[in-house]
Amino acid sequence: MPETETSNWYLFRITNRNEKKVRDILDISGIENFIPFSVTEYNWKGVFRNVETPLYPGIGFARVDSFDLGMLKMMEEISLFVQT
Repeated sequence: MPETETSNWYLFRITNRNEKKVRDILDISGIENFIPFSVTEYNWKGVFRNVETPLYPGIGFARVDSFDLGMLKMMEEISLFVQT
């Protein structure tokens, strides 16, 4: 009987100002992830801009199996894994 592998949620640390890049890479790879962002409106010299900022800077969550976990560990932008 084959052993089924389950996926677990992991919390990981993202290097400075790379949250959007990591989110895009994980989305393209098909890995379920949660990196929350909030939209903030800034006024600079009369020009209003909507800027997407991370809700928890440097923190992300991903649901992966052991194969995808190995891929995440190879990414330069990610470190410090904690299984939740």
